[in-house]
Amino acid sequence: MKKSIIFVISRMSVGGAQKSLLAALGVLDYDKYDVTLYVRENKIALIGEVPENVRVFVNEDPHDYEHSSLARLRELGRMALKAAGRRERALSSEEKEKEAVYLSQVRYELDNSTVLGREYDVAISYSDGPTCRFTAENVRAKKKIIFYLRSTGAETPLHRKYLPLYDIIVTASVGARDHLARQLPGCEEKLRVIPDWIDAEEIKKKASVDFNARTDAPLTLCTCGRMSFEKGFDIAVEAARILKSDGVVFRWFFVGDGPQRAAVEKAAAENGVDEEIVFTGLLDNPFPYIKNCDLYIHTSREECLGNVIAEAMILSKAVVSTDTVGAREQITDAVNGFLVETDASAVARKIEELIGDAERVSRVLEELRIPSSLSDRERYRSQWSELLVQVE
Repeated sequence: MKKSIIFVISRMSVGGAQKSLLAALGVLDYDKYDVTLYVRENKIALIGEVPENVRVFVNEDPHDYEHSSLARLRELGRMALKAAGRRERALSSEEKEKEAVYLSQVRYELDNSTVLGREYDVAISYSDGPTCRFTAENVRAKKKIIFYLRSTGAETPLHRKYLPLYDIIVTASVGARDHLARQLPGCEEKLRVIPDWIDAEEIKKKASVDFNARTDAPLTLCTCGRMSFEKGFDIAVEAARILKSDGVVFRWFFVGDGPQRAAVEKAAAENGVDEEIVFTGLLDNPFPYIKNCDLYIHTSREECLGNVIAEAMILSKAVVSTDTVGAREQITDAVNGFLVETDASAVARKIEELIGDAERVSRVLEELRIPSSLSDRERYRSQWSELLVQVE
């Protein structure tokens, strides 16, 4: 009899967690496992890439809890409290509002998602934050696994409470595992490391399609990702300002979308680099932009394992990355890429160094020809098989 597995993820829009999940779904043995995917938000750009063996359920909650009239009134109230110097009370109010929004969403899900009404052999949370909590509290399963895709634990109070409720905690890097071991004493035996698998041939194929974007500048840069604080697009904007002030002529493609996009676009305009920076929005296929850049720039404040770093390497691009946990596992500085401090000046200075040192870049590109274990599909399949055996 097949074992039943439910995967739970916040959304299926373009992102690292979603790519990781699709890779996992691509190596499961569907003769052994009956697989369900539950998507908690109706953001499903990648849903068509889910294997046909998987039953998919999407929460189609029509309520916009965070932008309702009541939510806006409460936000005005918090702003008034902050203006009056009552910051602690404002923060308390904000936390209560987040809790109210979360509970409202969960109530709708439990009332309207029949997929949550049964018990599974294994439940796997593929999102941290609220979905970590949701799966721990509301999905019935004999065993539970979480894929923890952060590196520093920005929401440690939540994670310290709910991660110990899982039977196995999987990270994508040794550095992230070691961080969790320090944060969660007593959970060391639950920790596993499964680096993502990346389909190198598929990436090369997607990168080879026609590319019509403007690349008439002497230097073309590219940064891809979700526009959120941890991804550091604001750092990239400031680095662009420094480059321009130093007389560098360039075009920098920002590929992606997210909660900070409006703020990043505003910062680009305020820093006078809105002509140099091109916002492409969210793209199903970002790889032509990576393939056609001179340097790939990664400005994350935290990274468990940067898939896009590996993707850029597969496309033979020299990567300049901030020195995060994940980047440190992928890049040996000045050997197969370049690591810099999480600082706009450091990013800009490294770009300027490399512009004038083609030989140094060439040496790095030669090193990129060494095959990466991240492209080893059998390694990934084997690790997934071992993981699921552990919860049988």
